Amino acid sequence: MRPKDTPGQAQAFAHNEDSLGLKRRLRHPATLLSLAVGIAVIATMAYRAEVDVGTLARTARAANPLLLLSALLAYYANFPLRGLRWRVMTENARLAESTPDSSLPSLKTFSEAVFLGWFVNAISFFRMGDPYRAYLVSRGGRISYPAMLGTLVAERAVDLVSFAALAAIVGAFVWAGKPDLIRVVIGAAVALATLALLGLAFLAFAGPRVGSRLPGPLARWYLGFRAGTLTSVRARLPLIAVLSVAGWVAEGARLFLVVLALGLDIPLPAILFVALAHNLITAVPLTPGGLGLAEAGMVGLLSLWTPVPAATAVTVLDRGISYLSVVVLGAALFAWRQRRPAVSQHPPMRPAPPAS
Repeated sequence: MRPKDTPGQAQAFAHNEDSLGLKRRLRHPATLLSLAVGIAVIATMAYRAEVDVGTLARTARAANPLLLLSALLAYYANFPLRGLRWRVMTENARLAESTPDSSLPSLKTFSEAVFLGWFVNAISFFRMGDPYRAYLVSRGGRISYPAMLGTLVAERAVDLVSFAALAAIVGAFVWAGKPDLIRVVIGAAVALATLALLGLAFLAFAGPRVGSRLPGPLARWYLGFRAGTLTSVRARLPLIAVLSVAGWVAEGARLFLVVLALGLDIPLPAILFVALAHNLITAVPLTPGGLGLAEAGMVGLLSLWTPVPAATAVTVLDRGISYLSVVVLGAALFAWRQRRPAVSQHPPMRPAPPAS
């Protein structure tokens, strides 16, 4: 049975969350500009596609509300799945220090941090949510911030490898008639997965030499980051892989249920392929949460199997779940956490040892 947070851990996790200057960065001109670019892309796409807002609204209102609710639940199942995977990977890093499992925060804390990280990614440029959630857990979990950043790098590598494998499998089912499109998506996924694996190999084999050439404080930071990255994937890889695939399945289930709610006839492999491609687009840190780019990409892909108006309706409802709901609920959660009482003492953080 997984431990619950102690009162001190829970309070330390919530206290002084703006230490990274999050509020200031969210008001930064670069963030506002990237939001404006995303909105401009959506407006331009709607204008050129001659979207009939009235027809779009009627189509959306006709969607099955129970299936839309199911799509929302399927999407939010992602957060405990990813929270559990991140906790397992963090456990791996802590086991390398021979530290009891009870020193880590609970699954709820990890899941909440994942959600808040996605919220920050949805409203900021350059994926600021990833270092933010690493900071949150490093405060409450007594593990160094560099090591937590390392677990996120390893997590991203696992995501890319599992993504490339699933994209290749699903792409084989929708290859007929659309080989160029499939080749581009699969090629991009495989290229990113290869780069991620090469990065891990560099840290494993050339990392110690890099650390020995850095000045003291920077070397300690780098070695803690390297340790967190490598030790987090040294054990329980089958469980990590299963949780990764389950997360992607939840993403596909969300889009499938939205399509079903609108009564459209789109092949299941095509839906899964579009869901995977959507995540590839949102990972590009040009606009917050892929705003503008994701919508254009989804409409373009879905229009290969259904008319543009229907593809637009699917995109609006799906992004309402995967983007707008995260912004609204994330803002509410963030505001609530800011009002929680602070504590004067925090659990000490110990740096992770260098990976062998």
